[in-house]
Amino acid sequence: MNLLNFKEKLILASQSPQRKKILEDLGIDFKIVPSQFEEIVPNDADPYILAKEFALEKARDVAKDYPESWVLGVDTIVVTEKEEILVKPIDAEDARRIVRKLSNSKQVVVSGIALIKNTQEFVREERTQVYFSEISDAEIEAWIDSGLWRDRSGAFQIDGPGGFFVKKIEGDFYNVVGLPVYRFGKMIRQIMK
Repeated sequence: MNLLNFKEKLILASQSPQRKKILEDLGIDFKIVPSQFEEIVPNDADPYILAKEFALEKARDVAKDYPESWVLGVDTIVVTEKEEILVKPIDAEDARRIVRKLSNSKQVVVSGIALIKNTQEFVREERTQVYFSEISDAEIEAWIDSGLWRDRSGAFQIDGPGGFFVKKIEGDFYNVVGLPVYRFGKMIRQIMK
């Protein structure tokens, strides 16, 4: 079987416009039902475990109302070289602080991805290394003024003007955008067997 034969209705447990666009581009038939799961990041959290747990909880939150559908939950976390978790900024000042941490650094974008239906639960993770150039104070202010940091893990997006600051990536580009396509494809193949 190939991915083009996946004809089941999928529910995306997210309002992310990036994830929506990626699924549309993949030709997947899906419906959006945002999860109401509240993400609370403990101070001592392991970001790689946390991303998978959050993805699974988001999917479970929606799946309880849609037991006959496949539900996709995704959670993306940005992790610094010092293992600090960079979550979505709460305001412009927080975004400014986060973007300063991105400047001239290497970050890891880790996504947890969960695909569940009834008692079947598949949970995986994807990691992508992102290498940033130096971002000047003026560029940081322009980024803050643009508003493109809102509702973004790590106050950043690679698709669009944020790409100007990325020297290179190692791993799945789509993972940085919001949905690790290669990993998602492997999971779809697994459930189609």
